[in-house]
Amino acid sequence: MEKAVSGHGTFIYDAAATIARYGSAELVAAALKECDMQHAWVRIHGGTQTHPAYPTLPLINALKSAGIAVAGWGWCPGDNISIEVERALTALSEFNLEHYVADVEDGVAGANWSVSEIKTFFKSLRTALPNSQIGVSTFGFIPWHTPKLMSAAEPFVDFFAPQVYWFTYPTLKILQSVGANTSQYPLDSSVSFARLCIDQWRKLVKKPLVMTGQAYWGEVADYTQGKAEAKLQEFITNFDQWKKLQGLNWWHMGGKGQNAMSFAMYQAIKTAQLNGKFSE
Repeated sequence: MEKAVSGHGTFIYDAAATIARYGSAELVAAALKECDMQHAWVRIHGGTQTHPAYPTLPLINALKSAGIAVAGWGWCPGDNISIEVERALTALSEFNLEHYVADVEDGVAGANWSVSEIKTFFKSLRTALPNSQIGVSTFGFIPWHTPKLMSAAEPFVDFFAPQVYWFTYPTLKILQSVGANTSQYPLDSSVSFARLCIDQWRKLVKKPLVMTGQAYWGEVADYTQGKAEAKLQEFITNFDQWKKLQGLNWWHMGGKGQNAMSFAMYQAIKTAQLNGKFSE
């Protein structure tokens, strides 16, 4: 399997902010190596335009030089399918990348997708990128988020990347919605929620999964940095479903002014040396 879409890695959301956080593009790459990461998914376009070459391209080149495999990812709102296909292809070309991860989150920030639009979008990408790995980054608990869209994408993609942001999940409401109980999936547990999401995805699709874990805090009331750090440590210590995954990465590597990848999180991930979990 391609290193860019397997094993242990991370999202990079904002190249400039991440470089500012670590000091240089080369030091970002060194941080990933220290955390035993083999891949990085770098944002190359937003919902309306391709990112400027600087500083995204120097960061991508520094990662590649350090032996980190890179895939490009971008936000895909579903507004104009032909334009969005062209945007993705143009960004991949401009940043000299082969593999692509489409961030498709129907109903978020105005994103609006139909089954036919999903089929057209991913079929077009597959036709244009016959030898590339194409993935979909989307919701972790898929039963609540138009699962038919992912079923429509499956024939054209190589993997799915569920965003398993565990906050204080699972709740009783979530469990009851899929006929599960607390003896199967304990409440308010990062490990339990990860297992639940993986199990629900496995009922929906057969393609491999690259799970995205939560390395950020805020967004939800009272989900503090301390709670986020404890949840991440709980996951690293107790998760045992590695063989059900093609890879694991984190949202996200952090940047100036962004509530992600605290020092404690970084140290926990560094100590765990997680890439080895995928070769056992």
